[in-house]
Amino acid sequence: VVDHCKPDPCLHSGWCVSTTNGYTCQCTSRYTGKNCQTYVTTSTAQSTTTATPTSWIKVTQPTSWKKITLPTSWLKVTLPSIAPTTAPTDHCKPDPCKHSGWCINNGSDYSCQCLSRYTGKNCELLASASG
Repeated sequence: VVDHCKPDPCLHSGWCVSTTNGYTCQCTSRYTGKNCQTYVTTSTAQSTTTATPTSWIKVTQPTSWKKITLPTSWLKVTLPSIAPTTAPTDHCKPDPCKHSGWCINNGSDYSCQCLSRYTGKNCELLASASG
Protein backbone atom coordinates (compact mmCIF):
# COMPACT_ATOMS: atom_id res chain seq x y z
CA VAL A 1 0.00 0.00 0.00
CA VAL A 2 1.40 3.41 -0.99
CA ASP A 3 1.23 6.15 1.64
CA HIS A 4 0.45 9.31 -0.36
CA CYS A 5 0.90 11.34 2.85
CA LYS A 6 4.68 10.88 2.91
CA PRO A 7 5.92 13.56 2.75
CA ASP A 8 2.86 15.32 4.20
CA PRO A 9 1.41 17.64 1.48
CA CYS A 10 -1.04 19.39 3.82
CA LEU A 11 -0.21 22.94 4.90
CA HIS A 12 -1.19 24.98 7.98
CA SER A 13 -1.59 22.02 10.39
CA GLY A 14 -3.89 20.18 7.96
CA TRP A 15 -4.31 16.42 8.45
CA CYS A 16 -3.47 14.10 5.55
CA VAL A 17 -5.58 11.01 4.74
CA SER A 18 -3.99 8.60 2.24
CA THR A 19 -6.52 7.09 -0.18
CA THR A 20 -6.26 4.48 -2.92
CA ASN A 21 -6.06 7.19 -5.62
CA GLY A 22 -4.00 9.81 -3.76
CA TYR A 23 -4.73 11.81 -0.64
CA THR A 24 -7.17 14.22 0.96
CA CYS A 25 -6.26 17.02 3.37
CA GLN A 26 -8.57 17.66 6.32
CA CYS A 27 -7.96 21.37 6.92
CA THR A 28 -8.32 23.36 10.12
CA SER A 29 -11.31 25.72 10.21
CA ARG A 30 -9.20 28.65 8.97
CA TYR A 31 -7.96 27.00 5.72
CA THR A 32 -9.40 25.26 2.66
CA GLY A 33 -8.21 23.85 -0.67
CA LYS A 34 -6.61 20.57 -1.78
CA ASN A 35 -3.53 21.22 0.38
CA CYS A 36 -5.13 23.64 2.92
CA GLN A 37 -3.39 26.48 1.09
CA THR A 38 -6.25 29.01 1.01
CA TYR A 39 -7.08 31.12 4.07
CA VAL A 40 -10.84 31.13 4.69
CA THR A 41 -12.40 34.58 4.39
CA THR A 42 -16.03 35.61 4.07
CA SER A 43 -15.64 35.26 0.29
CA THR A 44 -14.20 31.71 0.44
CA ALA A 45 -16.19 30.31 3.40
CA GLN A 46 -18.97 27.82 2.74
CA SER A 47 -22.49 29.09 3.33
CA THR A 48 -23.23 26.37 5.88
CA THR A 49 -21.91 26.29 9.42
CA THR A 50 -19.72 23.32 10.25
CA ALA A 51 -18.59 22.29 13.70
CA THR A 52 -14.84 22.13 14.22
CA PRO A 53 -13.50 18.85 15.61
CA THR A 54 -11.84 19.03 18.99
CA SER A 55 -9.22 16.36 18.34
CA TRP A 56 -7.70 14.30 15.55
CA ILE A 57 -6.08 10.89 15.45
CA LYS A 58 -3.83 9.72 12.64
CA VAL A 59 -3.62 5.98 12.02
CA THR A 60 -0.27 5.37 10.35
CA GLN A 61 -0.25 1.57 10.05
CA PRO A 62 -3.78 0.27 9.48
CA THR A 63 -4.23 -3.47 9.25
CA SER A 64 -6.86 -3.20 6.52
CA TRP A 65 -8.34 -0.60 4.19
CA LYS A 66 -12.03 0.02 3.64
CA LYS A 67 -13.64 2.38 1.16
CA ILE A 68 -15.91 4.91 2.86
CA THR A 69 -18.29 7.24 1.05
CA LEU A 70 -19.29 10.22 3.15
CA PRO A 71 -22.42 12.34 2.68
CA THR A 72 -20.58 15.28 4.30
CA SER A 73 -16.97 16.25 4.82
CA TRP A 74 -16.88 14.97 8.42
CA LEU A 75 -16.24 11.43 9.62
CA LYS A 76 -16.71 10.35 13.22
CA VAL A 77 -14.50 7.45 14.25
CA THR A 78 -14.75 5.81 17.66
CA LEU A 79 -11.60 3.99 18.72
CA PRO A 80 -10.70 2.24 21.95
CA SER A 81 -8.89 4.47 24.43
CA ILE A 82 -5.13 4.43 24.13
CA ALA A 83 -3.04 6.44 26.56
CA PRO A 84 -0.50 8.50 24.60
CA THR A 85 3.12 8.39 25.72
CA THR A 86 3.34 12.16 25.38
CA ALA A 87 0.47 14.59 25.11
CA PRO A 88 0.68 16.96 22.15
CA THR A 89 1.15 20.59 23.14
CA ASP A 90 -1.10 23.21 21.62
CA HIS A 91 1.07 26.32 21.69
CA CYS A 92 -1.94 28.36 20.56
CA LYS A 93 -3.90 27.83 23.79
CA PRO A 94 -4.26 30.34 25.25
CA ASP A 95 -3.92 32.34 22.04
CA PRO A 96 -0.68 34.38 22.29
CA CYS A 97 -1.45 36.53 19.22
CA LYS A 98 -2.61 40.11 19.84
CA HIS A 99 -4.65 42.55 17.74
CA SER A 100 -6.75 39.92 15.90
CA GLY A 101 -3.70 37.98 14.68
CA TRP A 102 -4.18 34.24 14.29
CA CYS A 103 -2.00 31.54 15.77
CA ILE A 104 -0.41 28.70 13.76
CA ASN A 105 0.73 25.72 15.86
CA ASN A 106 4.01 24.43 14.37
CA GLY A 107 4.36 21.40 16.64
CA SER A 108 7.29 22.52 18.80
CA ASP A 109 6.44 26.24 18.64
CA TYR A 110 3.92 28.68 17.17
CA SER A 111 3.87 31.66 14.86
CA CYS A 112 1.38 34.50 14.60
CA GLN A 113 -0.05 35.70 11.29
CA CYS A 114 -0.55 39.41 11.94
CA LEU A 115 -2.87 41.90 10.32
CA SER A 116 -0.94 44.33 8.11
CA ARG A 117 -0.81 47.06 10.79
CA TYR A 118 1.00 44.84 13.32
CA THR A 119 4.25 42.90 13.57
CA GLY A 120 6.32 41.02 16.14
CA LYS A 121 6.26 37.42 17.42
CA ASN A 122 2.80 38.01 18.98
CA CYS A 123 1.58 40.87 16.72
CA GLU A 124 2.25 43.17 19.68
CA LEU A 125 4.06 45.92 17.75
CA LEU A 126 2.44 48.56 15.58
CA ALA A 127 4.19 48.44 12.19
CA SER A 128 5.93 51.70 11.31
CA ALA A 129 4.44 53.62 8.43
CA SER A 130 6.72 53.62 5.40
CA GLY A 131 7.28 56.87 3.68
